[in-house]
Amino acid sequence: MRINSSPRAKKMRGFTLIEMMIIVVIVAILAGIAMNSHQSSVLKTKRKAALSTLYTLVAEQEEYFVNNKGYATDLTDLGYSATGASGDPYYINDQGDSSNSSNGAYKITFASATTNAFTLTATPINTQTKDTQCSALSITSSGSKSVTGSISASDCFR
Repeated sequence: MRINSSPRAKKMRGFTLIEMMIIVVIVAILAGIAMNSHQSSVLKTKRKAALSTLYTLVAEQEEYFVNNKGYATDLTDLGYSATGASGDPYYINDQGDSSNSSNGAYKITFASATTNAFTLTATPINTQTKDTQCSALSITSSGSKSVTGSISASDCFR
């Protein structure tokens, strides 16, 4: 039996350091892209929870208007436990459930409220402040929607 002891056979074993470094760089780039995409999806999911809460509050305001001949002027009139003296803010977590300011994703407030009109605003707090595309989301009694952010209200309210 003959053993292959040619110099070429010895060089073909394993990877070189350069090849390993290239693989590490490629994996790091792919991981960075995946992490960025994941964080964007998390922000959008929390934004959807805030939109759902805003739409629920608008519907409850309309029901309150029918029953009381005027809109509620604070969130406690609608049955929400709020921390402020004027009945707001109301904090929600990333599922849209009642929360507190330390673990909440959004702070819901009446930006303005009278018995004839209202504006509800969802302002991001804590880690949700990274959502710079659609920061504060507002909706009025007339159905007008607005945002403070880098993209349009129609894109944020989808």
